[in-house]
Amino acid sequence: MTLESIYYISQIVASVAVLASLIYLALQTRQNTLGQRAMMHQMRTQQMQSDLYAGADPANVEAMIAADDGDPGLTETQFRQVFNLTLSAMTSMEEQFRLHKAGQYDAQHWASTRKTLDIFLRRPGRRVIVRMFRSNLDPDFVALVDEIIGENRARPPADWRPAWNAMMEEERRLSTPAARAAS
Repeated sequence: MTLESIYYISQIVASVAVLASLIYLALQTRQNTLGQRAMMHQMRTQQMQSDLYAGADPANVEAMIAADDGDPGLTETQFRQVFNLTLSAMTSMEEQFRLHKAGQYDAQHWASTRKTLDIFLRRPGRRVIVRMFRSNLDPDFVALVDEIIGENRARPPADWRPAWNAMMEEERRLSTPAARAAS
């Protein structure tokens, strides 16, 4: 074997090694991207759970009901509870909007957040707080919020209790021994 042949073989081996390294780096980059997205979605879930737990606190529930109904007798404590709960939810949704706009948050997750934002903004008390805080929000997000608020003023607020009552009655009916026997 000549020195020239050894040189060509070493170049081929080096090229294969570079190609293998590039493939490995591409796979690692893909895995890192998937890991980062999973972590981002996990953080979204944790934020939503935190907001839901805070909203389930009896004192906060009373404050939210009073604010959602536009009760002028809202105490200062209740106002601050509602204000903080609303801002927490809005800044979380704003961040998800920004991530989606930057291409870092997929369409399916954003669609879910968008629906939540729509339901959230059906309550006048929440819309007022958002209007008060709008200068601190991303202008593109404010445009979306304004669009949703415009649509929601013509819609009644979401009232989950009648649907829950009807479904519970159906569940009870389906859970009776006679209904199970008929199935």
